[in-house]
Amino acid sequence: MKYTIYILAVVFILITSCKEEKDCLDYGGNSGLILYEVEMGKCYSVLDTSKIVVNDTVLFKKLPQFTIDSVQKSLGCAPSPSRPALDFDTITLLGAKTEAKGCIVTYERKVNYSEADNNIIYTIDIHECGECNENRISMNWVAIKKRKNIDNLQVLVRYH
Repeated sequence: MKYTIYILAVVFILITSCKEEKDCLDYGGNSGLILYEVEMGKCYSVLDTSKIVVNDTVLFKKLPQFTIDSVQKSLGCAPSPSRPALDFDTITLLGAKTEAKGCIVTYERKVNYSEADNNIIYTIDIHECGECNENRISMNWVAIKKRKNIDNLQVLVRYH
């Protein structure tokens, strides 16, 4: 009887001390001012800038100037890769470069606006899962409702 109580106590402690780990696929999504994710394709997954605010077609057409030639070549991209059709009369395009490692990487993205200092705050929570150490780079392209004359894009990246 004494051993039964001891074994039950050990089993109880083991069960209650284990915490359940969430699957990486349980995370993800967009919130705040984000209207939708923008699929720019692999050729715009890495730029030579860490963040960018695109408010008009002039800058949008210049995006190939921000690509990295060696990366473009390894991805098999044309000198001026195509881009999706976007309506810059109604949206602002935001991009923020992140790097993560894992077999599966998911992103929770949130965009807020600070009226006090006319800044956009772009928060990206990255969930890295798996032991494969595969490097994942993303520009995290999202569209928000048109914002003119933004003073700064502040990017906050948190790893989980």
